[in-house]
Order: sequence, then C-alpha cells, then structure tokens
Amino acid sequence: MLLLVFDNIDQLFVNFFTREIAICIVLTYLLSESQRIGFFMLNKVYPLDKNLIIRILLQMLFGIISSLILISISLYIYFVAFIGYSSFGVELISFNILFGISSVFFNLLYFSIFLFNKRNEEEISKEESNKMNIEYKMLALKNYVNPDFLYNSLESLITILKKKPGKAENFIERFSDIYRYKLSNRNTDLCFLENEIKTIEDYIFLSSYRFSGKISMKNKLGKNLLKKSLIPCSLLVIMEEVVERSNISDIQPLLLELYSEEDNYINLKYENIRSLDPLIGQREALESMKKAYTFFSDKQLDLIEDGDYEIIRIPLLTIN
Repeated sequence: MLLLVFDNIDQLFVNFFTREIAICIVLTYLLSESQRIGFFMLNKVYPLDKNLIIRILLQMLFGIISSLILISISLYIYFVAFIGYSSFGVELISFNILFGISSVFFNLLYFSIFLFNKRNEEEISKEESNKMNIEYKMLALKNYVNPDFLYNSLESLITILKKKPGKAENFIERFSDIYRYKLSNRNTDLCFLENEIKTIEDYIFLSSYRFSGKISMKNKLGKNLLKKSLIPCSLLVIMEEVVERSNISDIQPLLLELYSEEDNYINLKYENIRSLDPLIGQREALESMKKAYTFFSDKQLDLIEDGDYEIIRIPLLTIN
C-alpha cells in the first residue's frame, strides 16, 4: 500500500513516518470504523439470524460501496487540497481495489468468527442438553425401585416368616441395606467398588431365596481394587438385568464370577441362559448405564459374548 504513495523503495525509507504514511493509517482506521458501523446498522435492520446468506451479501455490498466512497473522498481531499495534484486516477483505482479487497476479507473474517462461535455455542448447548439428559436418567436409575424385585423379596419374606422366622431379621436387614444404599447415593457421582460389591452380595442373598439357592457369585477381585470408583448403583442395575433375563432353574443355575484382568476394568462373567421373555425395562436401564459411562469417561461398558458365556466389562473410574 505504501508503495502506491511513494515512487520507489528509497523514498519509502527517506519519507517514512511522513504524512503519506499517516494518511494510510487514517484510511485503514476509517475503513475499519465504517465496517463496524455497517455491522451495527445491519444488525438493527437485518439481523444475522434472519437469513444468513442474504445478510452476508448485504454486508459485502455495503462494505465495498462504503469503501469506494470513503477512499475516493479521502484521496480527493488529500491529493487536491493538500498536495495540489489534479490527476491521481491511477492512485485512486489502486487504492479502491486494495481497500475493496481488504473490505471483503474483513467481512469474511467477521463471518468466519461468527459461524465458528455459533457452531461452538451449538456444540456446548448440545453437550449441556446431553449432560442434563444423562444426569436425569441416572437420577431416575438411582431412584428406581424394581417392582419385580420388591414383590419377590416380600413374597420370600412371607415364606421365611412362616417356615424359618429366625432368618427373617437378617433378610429384612439386608433388604433395607439395598434401598438405604440407593437413597444415600442419589446425589453422588461416584462410589467405591467395595460398597457396590456389598450391595450386590445383599441382592444375590435375597434372590437366592426366590430361586432356591440356584444363584451364586464368586468374587475374585483383589483388595487393591476395592477403593476404585464407579457410578453408583451400576453393579446393582447390571445384576438385576442379568438375573431378570436369565432362565434360572434347578437344571440351569446362575453362576456368576466377578474378576479383573486389568486395573481399569472389572468383569462379570456368567453362563448365557437367557429367558424367552426378558424384561424391556431392565435392558433400557443397562443401555442408560452404558451411555452414562461413555459420557462421564472415555471408557465404555461393554457386553461381550464368549461362546456359552457372556462377560460384562465395567470400567473403573478415578476421582480427581
């Protein structure tokens, strides 16, 4: 731009910081201010959320026209009034082309930033919506009372009171521990693995009365994993899902094995003895749990089929 004012490089070094360089700075400032005023006026007349393509065209047109008018008037005042030149056609065309292109790039930059910010806002809004949805589902899972488990447990309790009343107290205590655990973890994000294991042991103990002792679990987890964390009630939801969709009988008992092959995961392995009519609600609960683990960490809750067995891999999380 400066070489359009000066004749050669030598004059540029000799006359640097003279009124010629000042006029270039002033023109740049005036152009940027005219563009800013144009943004403000168009935002009032034709907002960006109305029709983006038309708004871009209008702003480009306004930028080019305002640039032509502003540069032409400024150069006329400079060359005629200050220098006394009457012929400055080449400079006028050159400056108008240069600042016209600058105006286009200025507007392109503006819309690029606008679209980038808009996309980020949409992504943030989407993430917030997903987070709220996951948290709502997790809260629903924590507060969920499995009616089948409740009914079967009460039915088992009635049988115990009739036949073995001495065991009723232990049954009631372990039954209440499960729901006490649910209530105490309604507002917590993570809990210790050892607490989850205690809860599913209570669940298996209660369910064994329903299935006449045909359900059992071997816990092969090391003590070093007990202070690891996971989402509250996740093992309980998984255990309910496995039990309710399994066809447990005297011929086909449900044998579960809890173990770990790596520090960041625990595995629940069991024989695949699926019921012909699994409960849809429990499957949805497991799917919600999968989404929760995917949302809160980069680890996934996986269901793996291994011949006649199924393995559920549950990620262990870290409290920062």
